[in-house]
Amino acid sequence: MGSFEFISGRFDRRRLTAARAPGVLPVALLVAMGLLLATPLLKCRSAQSQSPGQSQAPRQEAQAAAIRGQESPPAYSVRRDLIYGYSPANPDAPSDQDARSMAASGGLEPLLADVFLPESAVASQAGATSAQPAAPRPAIIIIHGGSWQRGDRARMENIAMGLASAGFVAVNIEYSLAPRYRYPAQLEDCRKAVVWIREQAAALNVDPQRVGAFGYSAGAHLALLLATTGRNAQDPARIQAVVAGAPPADLEGMPQTADRTLERLLGADREEAPELYRQASPISHVSSDDPPAFLYHGRYDWIVPVEQSREMAKRLREAGVTVEVFEGDGGHLTSAPFREGTPVGLPAAIRFLKQHL
Repeated sequence: MGSFEFISGRFDRRRLTAARAPGVLPVALLVAMGLLLATPLLKCRSAQSQSPGQSQAPRQEAQAAAIRGQESPPAYSVRRDLIYGYSPANPDAPSDQDARSMAASGGLEPLLADVFLPESAVASQAGATSAQPAAPRPAIIIIHGGSWQRGDRARMENIAMGLASAGFVAVNIEYSLAPRYRYPAQLEDCRKAVVWIREQAAALNVDPQRVGAFGYSAGAHLALLLATTGRNAQDPARIQAVVAGAPPADLEGMPQTADRTLERLLGADREEAPELYRQASPISHVSSDDPPAFLYHGRYDWIVPVEQSREMAKRLREAGVTVEVFEGDGGHLTSAPFREGTPVGLPAAIRFLKQHL
């Protein structure tokens, strides 16, 4: 038998059975069960005893405040559930089917984004707030992770808050998920979002020449693809800087534990479609005209090994691309943006983005 474990600690069964008198073990178990039942009630009473003024700010806003490095109120506003594009409700529909007829028949599903806008007013030299609009801001498209199959923009909310507080227009998007939608549907959605940002540049007060991407895990893979597959300088989906956290940069080099996930994304295994895996890997598209890249990764990440970032950085440097690498002490989940506290590498990433956008 193992040991008994509950909230207040660990009780070893051998200690409980040391006293051999009849009924000692049942009594000890009853005491332990009583503690288990009482603990939630005590926590509930403690929470109820707090006055409204003692309630703390939402966790994500506290994280954003930590990123700002100050206690001042957030200097941004949020516009939620904006439609930046559409995806076919039926992924198997012909690609050349007219979009208007599909929309009219309910054949398209909206792609949504939350936009975090920095404060638009500027302070005058006298310290008063002026009605004069601020200069256009750089924009960042934010792409969540989740093995390309799950997750939503809520995972990256604190990243969006931190970026908006730092002066960026943060566009936190959702995209079509596998296995219902196979690659490259996810990349095409991200491209649509970048194009939409530029189309809405005036309304969002964005400088269309300063657009970056920020992604984590699967989202980092898509962010790096945006950076490395920009077709030319006139490509409306081309970005000018990228931040990628724990990126699967080389799908062919991912561990075997990722096989099922990659098959759901790509619709085939590595042996069946090696060229597809190569084409879906950001490392295969590195060129000298790629934008500056900031890569951050946990050294103990076994889901996406840190070697993925190291090899991507090496390839970028060999091509003459500006690249910065930040390695933390965590793993894949302990370095994730949705964890409590300031996300790993974010302050350094913000400094990088300010330098290059």
